[in-house]
Amino acid sequence: MSVRKKKYNPMKTIQTQASYGLKNLAVFFSQAKGESCDIVNTKSFNNIQITQSITTAITGLRHNWSITMLALGRRQDGQEYFKAENVSFNVPMFQSELSDALQDMHKEFINRSMNKLHLCNICWFACPRGTDFDENHLGEMLTKLDAWDNESEWELQCQ
Repeated sequence: MSVRKKKYNPMKTIQTQASYGLKNLAVFFSQAKGESCDIVNTKSFNNIQITQSITTAITGLRHNWSITMLALGRRQDGQEYFKAENVSFNVPMFQSELSDALQDMHKEFINRSMNKLHLCNICWFACPRGTDFDENHLGEMLTKLDAWDNESEWELQCQ
């Protein structure tokens, strides 16, 4: 006689609901805006009000995170550009576990890919559903979120 499998698993139901609730959402950090992060809709580029349910869904459950690390620069001719690198984690992780690894990886990325004189901002997008962005989409989001507001090192030296 076969053993009957349990049909209802409350944790699996919560995980599914949280995943659905976080669809098209990403955590956005910009060094120019300070220490806090924003929740951003990746389709409309609007900031989302952080509620208790969103906070619990992001911090209280494990997700297969996909991180897009960004270094924004401005050349002496005024042209803005950014360098991006995607990092995906195949193992579900809590947001708190992610922040420690992200800090070291982002510093290494900036040191090897960006001219220090051009650097005007450091940003990242963290998607709990494992979404990667193309360069055009990233450029639109960065402009909409005012990520280019800081001055680069060479602009500060000219003042």
